Amino acid sequence: MACHAECLGARTTVVSADFPAYMEKEMIEQTGGANVVFINGAIGGLITCEKLDDVLRNFELGLEYVKEFGEDVGEAVMSINNEISLESAINIKTEAMEIKCDNTALLLVRFLGVLNNDVAKDKDRNISIITEVSYMELGNRQIGVYMIPGELSPELESGNFLSAEEAANGTEAEYKSLSEMSRCEHNFVLGLCNDELGYIIPENDFYLHEWLPYFNNAIDESGREHYEETNSLGPEAAGAILDAMDELIALLNK
Repeated sequence: MACHAECLGARTTVVSADFPAYMEKEMIEQTGGANVVFINGAIGGLITCEKLDDVLRNFELGLEYVKEFGEDVGEAVMSINNEISLESAINIKTEAMEIKCDNTALLLVRFLGVLNNDVAKDKDRNISIITEVSYMELGNRQIGVYMIPGELSPELESGNFLSAEEAANGTEAEYKSLSEMSRCEHNFVLGLCNDELGYIIPENDFYLHEWLPYFNNAIDESGREHYEETNSLGPEAAGAILDAMDELIALLNK
């Protein structure tokens, strides 16, 4: 499900599994004890719960909303009636990769020991984060699963990029999207897999604060606030991840 589990808001002082806990409870009650796994999808567009702004500053209201939202999601899942059977086949490949990190804030906390990502340095002294991508197929090309080490902007999967007129940088997005790589009937993005590299944003809409990049939120000419960039590796991350995924899928085609 492509939705941040953050119904309680940023100011809460309690530890919680948020709405997935109540989603699970609802599903267990309806099935008499099913095993439930919640996996986040392509949430890089800062996709969040409906009515979140109404509960951010009211803990009691937020707690009640967590329960209500989770139960609604559980009921929606249990209402699915078009399941299909999968053939008993599975293919999976994983590839290690390096992504250039331009975010000075992330590099600072990495070298202060707050983060523990493995890093590498090239001959030009650019620092990269060492991570990995994975691709899995279930059945006879029935389901394709893209496992992404961060929070993917949905358009990197769908291909529905902002045009040059709409994008913050006034350019087109020149990517081969995940949907174009697909060779399966159904496809899913699993986010936050094996790593958390923050938001993964198309380069044509990657917009930084003019004099304090990666620390302050930038606001583009359309008035849109670009918070996600402050928690991202840099503008090259999206292309690097898509290229690595394309190579993985090509290996399965051989």
